[in-house]
Amino acid sequence: MAHRGSLLVFMVFALAGCSRQLVIGSLPKQSEVSPGGDRVEVRGKWVAESPLPGPLMPASNAVSIECSKPEMKCHEAVAMLFTSVDAVRSMRGTLASDLGTYDVEEWSTTAIRAVKRAPAADFTIVISLPVGSVRRDYQESRARGNQTADPNNKATWELQ
Repeated sequence: MAHRGSLLVFMVFALAGCSRQLVIGSLPKQSEVSPGGDRVEVRGKWVAESPLPGPLMPASNAVSIECSKPEMKCHEAVAMLFTSVDAVRSMRGTLASDLGTYDVEEWSTTAIRAVKRAPAADFTIVISLPVGSVRRDYQESRARGNQTADPNNKATWELQ
């Protein structure tokens, strides 16, 4: 199994390095709510609403979010393929992943709102219920001591 994974990573890098335009697909948006309404899962692709301040999220990505009301947590897993289009200073593709845990601040019949407070920025996920729109917001913050953070650096993504 590890051999197949290595082969997959090699092929992604090889294809990303091709000189012609590479079109990379993503899974369609999916959602599932448990019968009791205490677990919500959504999957899809983050799409930026406007140009991003730096290479925060490449166009080629896939995301899975699982929220648990008993835990009052949401877990986000993101796979990202940065190309030279996303990160102009990098002339080759870079495959990355990120796992994040968000604290649920609101869970009502109409929405789940969860926040992850990183050292230099806050990330917020809002899931409209029954599962409709899913939004992810980013805003840099000096609240936890990072004085170089610029609160004017903001970004918003919609799950598609």
